[in-house]
Amino acid sequence: AHYGTVPQTGYVYMMYFKLTDEEAPVFEKQAQALVAEADRLEGCSAMVLMRTDNPQREYLLLSAWADKLAVFTAKNTPLFAPVMAFTKRAQESFGYHQAFYTIVDPYHPDHAIKPEAVEEN
Repeated sequence: AHYGTVPQTGYVYMMYFKLTDEEAPVFEKQAQALVAEADRLEGCSAMVLMRTDNPQREYLLLSAWADKLAVFTAKNTPLFAPVMAFTKRAQESFGYHQAFYTIVDPYHPDHAIKPEAVEEN
């Protein structure tokens, strides 16, 4: 399941879930419903649900956002609530991890290595 495309700038939020065999089908259905409605989340430009190709039930919900606060606002909406219920379940059983990153364009002049940062030999 996916919505949109990851932009050149903004923020990426990742949620990793490792679930039981019983939890996985319910989570997958609810996460797919969230992705299908992601266009209703203000500031969300992309959302993708990925699953590992192995017997373990591991999922990554990756989303892209225009600003930092948008993701935290979205996580408190009724639309996100069914997926958020699995964060506690996954923490208590097999595992849950979340990470937030800034998308940086490595070719932007502001991100180039400055001459003063290069050591001379």
